[in-house]
Amino acid sequence: MKHQVGISGFGIYVPPYRVDLEEWCNWTNNPWDKTHAVVGNSFRMRGPAQSVYTIAASAVLRLIENYAIDPSRIGFLGLGTESSTDNSAGAVIVKGMIDDALRAKGLPPVSRNCEVPEVKHACLGGIYALKHGLRYLAIEEEDKCAIVVSADIAEYARKREILCDGLASFGYEFLKPPGTFYLFPKSPISDDVEFVFALKEERILVVPGSGFNGPGHFRIAFCVADDTIKNSLPGFQRAIEKYR
Repeated sequence: MKHQVGISGFGIYVPPYRVDLEEWCNWTNNPWDKTHAVVGNSFRMRGPAQSVYTIAASAVLRLIENYAIDPSRIGFLGLGTESSTDNSAGAVIVKGMIDDALRAKGLPPVSRNCEVPEVKHACLGGIYALKHGLRYLAIEEEDKCAIVVSADIAEYARKREILCDGLASFGYEFLKPPGTFYLFPKSPISDDVEFVFALKEERILVVPGSGFNGPGHFRIAFCVADDTIKNSLPGFQRAIEKYR
């Protein structure tokens, strides 16, 4: 380590639309006590023209403005997320938005030599990106600063509906989860391990329910791209039809 590093400031951007969770529970027939204990009082929704990238760029711009950061000193701009849609190019997209906004304000853009990594990971993307930024500063010789932004959009409800609608139409039995990013359907046969291997033959990877103290079921994680879910549905249909 060349020198000590740490966190010098914070910036935050919150989407404009607020949904009261107690009212949401009344609309959707979800338990308020449980929802309040886990989530809190409300959640925010993005605007029509917003994305995980515009939200991230807005937060970074606020940080630059609030701390009068010279954009040319930014040597590292890391994005931690689990809802990026452009694989590893998310941080590059955010940097492009920031550069356009800075030029519009008459300021210089972020350095062309700025490192722009993206860390995509469920729950821990922001923490891992922060660690990358600290490591960058620990070995950087020049007088540079690192910015790490964590941005996410909860898109699991849409993914859940795609998966649940498809599985239900094929005859799978399950309880639709009000939250989370996984589903626990009943296996069409008592041997859930055998059925998991049947799905594997369709290039679908799930986990036997017996590993979660739920024999006769299997666990599906749907924290993947929408197209991945849609493309898997014919395989789920072929697998269940083998046991009818």
